[in-house]
Amino acid sequence: RVSCLVFLNSYHSVQGRNLIETNAVAEEIENTNFFDESDRFELTLAERARTTAEQGIAYGLALSTNSRNEVDVPFTSFADYVLDEFGRPVLLLKSDAEHSKNIAQKSNLVSVLLQARRMSRGGTSDGEYSSYAAAERCPRITISGELNPMSAEDASFVSGNFILEHAYAEPLLSEKSNQDFRLWRLEPSSVFYVGGFGVKAQWIDPSEYLKAKADIVASGAEALVHELNDEKHSADLEAATKHVLDIHDALKISVVHLDKLGVDFRVERKGNIVEEYRIKYRIPATSVEDAKSELNKLLQEAWEADNGLTFDGSYDVKPAVRKYAQSAS
Repeated sequence: RVSCLVFLNSYHSVQGRNLIETNAVAEEIENTNFFDESDRFELTLAERARTTAEQGIAYGLALSTNSRNEVDVPFTSFADYVLDEFGRPVLLLKSDAEHSKNIAQKSNLVSVLLQARRMSRGGTSDGEYSSYAAAERCPRITISGELNPMSAEDASFVSGNFILEHAYAEPLLSEKSNQDFRLWRLEPSSVFYVGGFGVKAQWIDPSEYLKAKADIVASGAEALVHELNDEKHSADLEAATKHVLDIHDALKISVVHLDKLGVDFRVERKGNIVEEYRIKYRIPATSVEDAKSELNKLLQEAWEADNGLTFDGSYDVKPAVRKYAQSAS
């Protein structure tokens, strides 16, 4: 199934409820896994790590090599990168750069730190994103392994992608270039994922990381989360909390995360109780547009149930829910 929902800043009303605007043109679906995901509630850690690596491309990575000038001391520098089809980082390095000299004279065993960045809304009159969230709140991934120069044949398959992500690299990777830049690929021997401050941190089997695919919804998830938390959707979130979570004493409701499998609600209740729930989509999303469609269906279903617009038990089987966490003072 292909959804035709497109996320815009304008809205229209369906039976009195605000919906994310639709468009007749569907987003093209690429690099999608079509195996059965209907029973899964959340992304695997390997998928989260791969997603983080994809999102970090825009910000570069920290590269740690073995210093040739000091004994057992790492030398850390910056490098831009892309990922190959298996999620292995591909870096652009100059032969006479300090990190390249370290690799040549000491060891090609290196470690890289990749981090996704999230935006915070606020500080502007129109509520647009104005700053990055604190770094400790953002997911990150550390990959260690051997870093080797790519053969000309292998590099030819990656160079185009590198130039698309980092336009400055085009003359450096040209056959006419005399700058002595090369693409290097990191073969992971260990992968460590941190979801953020106080969130899951765990070693991941490199083979699982290499098989995983990035969340296809990630590119639009942050904007959707911010949009759902807009005041215009407060009644929608309240209806979903009542209908799906069966909670009727909520003081504050917010969406904290979403991906191709579902959406996470944070509910503050009477008695200083804070709970987090995952609501699973009825059908896993295969694109950002699909996720918007699933969210609209969820909120529309809740609105109709809240207003008594159900027929012949149409909503008796509610979306699947899993309670993640609860805290109380």
